[in-house]
Amino acid sequence: MQFCNALHGKKFSDLEPNELKGFVTFLNDNKQPDNDCIIQCYGRTKNVPSSDQHRADFPCTRRQTMRPKRDSVVIINECSKCGFGVEKKVSLKSGDANSDHQEYWKYFSKLLENLGADKKEIDAFSDLVHSRDLEYFKKHTNEKKLMQDFLDSNKEELITHFLKTGYCSEEGHAEYLFHGNKDDILSDCVFASTDFMIKKIMSIPPGKIADLYLGAFTLQRWNVTTGGKLDSIQCKMGKFRKYMN
Repeated sequence: MQFCNALHGKKFSDLEPNELKGFVTFLNDNKQPDNDCIIQCYGRTKNVPSSDQHRADFPCTRRQTMRPKRDSVVIINECSKCGFGVEKKVSLKSGDANSDHQEYWKYFSKLLENLGADKKEIDAFSDLVHSRDLEYFKKHTNEKKLMQDFLDSNKEELITHFLKTGYCSEEGHAEYLFHGNKDDILSDCVFASTDFMIKKIMSIPPGKIADLYLGAFTLQRWNVTTGGKLDSIQCKMGKFRKYMN
């Protein structure tokens, strides 16, 4: 992985491009490390422990782990003679349209229930997820309003779920976001804390940007036109980087 290779085992003074020094300083509470500080960087592990809530909702053995939201873990040592520092969990993004989260209806329906959705609201989302009708929203205006009202009422919890936590334990959370070009993630990079991004997205005035929206996110069905199985919902956000400043 290009990102990890540019950081792992390197002294702070040797980091290239120069923007990486700014990123590491940002991760280090905006304090520039010593030049001989060694940076460690590890790629995404396949799975991490599930959250307590998810394990309670799905107690079967194979649901004890989940895919993490973070893509890399960066560790900044105080100096080359010191032990490991604090882990910084980073989600990597690139390009313009970023599909940020996708999950099976089985799990999303339970999330809706945990957030207090009633049967009518859950049924409305289920009907949408399992429909191939490309004009669904024109024919189901009441259900559309029901779903959008629920999204508006639970905006912060859902944005945090999609962007930062997923169904995994804290070990797999994404604390920071790093965005670069599609073919060269180190080029023209920007970065921010996930909490900053959540607050930024929360501050966006309500407005129709899609049939179903959640701040700057849009919610879509998966496999509607491909003929694949209809059992997933996808959360997408275009022009991701503009919300990182």
